[in-house]
Amino acid sequence: MTIKKKICVIISLYNPCLERLAVLIPNLLEQTDLVILVDNSSDNNKVVGFEYDKVKKISQDNSGITGAMNSGIKYAGNSFDYFLLLDQDSYFSSVQLSKFIEDAIDSNYPIIAPTIVNSAGKSIHDSFFKAEKHGDKFSLVARTQLSGMLIKYEVLGRVGLFNEDYFLNLGDTEWCLRAKKQGYDFRLNNCVQLVHDYGDGFSSLFGYKFFYGAPFRLHYRSRDSLRLIFSCVSSKKLKFKLFMKLCFTLFEILTLDSKLKRYKFFFSGIRAFFKQESGIMK
Repeated sequence: MTIKKKICVIISLYNPCLERLAVLIPNLLEQTDLVILVDNSSDNNKVVGFEYDKVKKISQDNSGITGAMNSGIKYAGNSFDYFLLLDQDSYFSSVQLSKFIEDAIDSNYPIIAPTIVNSAGKSIHDSFFKAEKHGDKFSLVARTQLSGMLIKYEVLGRVGLFNEDYFLNLGDTEWCLRAKKQGYDFRLNNCVQLVHDYGDGFSSLFGYKFFYGAPFRLHYRSRDSLRLIFSCVSSKKLKFKLFMKLCFTLFEILTLDSKLKRYKFFFSGIRAFFKQESGIMK
């Protein structure tokens, strides 16, 4: 029998699709104790509605996904056993969510994530977070994405909050690296799926398939990649991979539309890093 645990859900929002939220939130309310909507949206797009007893809305200036998660965690305090972190592009069905929570509590793993798939059903983990050790129900992964993570409160006490210098990219990777240094592992539930669509789509170059987003995202990709490359928490292997990914991005842009705009944002992110800028793009 699964022991009842108090679970707080934190959802980061930025000009979200309200119809999708209207489906997700009732599923969450059935099986968790509090849903915190942290709204980073521009002033004329702040989220309205969702007036439930177990829903708390926090409206703030845009502090990125890491800042949104930190605001929710600080608001919730130490009243919960677990935090489930989501963004507006993620979706759990009621059945999948129930199984995810039950398996997490029964297994007692401190950090656990669902298998991330896109709307076409393709596993994101196969492309970006390859398993180090496979199991029937759980696999061991080196790291996972922020959205979908279920984290014990005590873990946050040891590892700390998310680094808000990583505004849009790699904040989850940086936190996972710190958690790893504290001795924590990351378990992936092979039997539970979270639907999450990355960016605007996929393209390919020389047989290499990659996802892409709006041009402005390249500012944060280049800036935050350099930040992690020069960080003391990343290994030499990861630094090299990030550097090569940055170099390859220059060629990826050639396959996409708005090439000049994309190059402009890519190089503005590099300048921002060397000017030690953080947070939203200046």
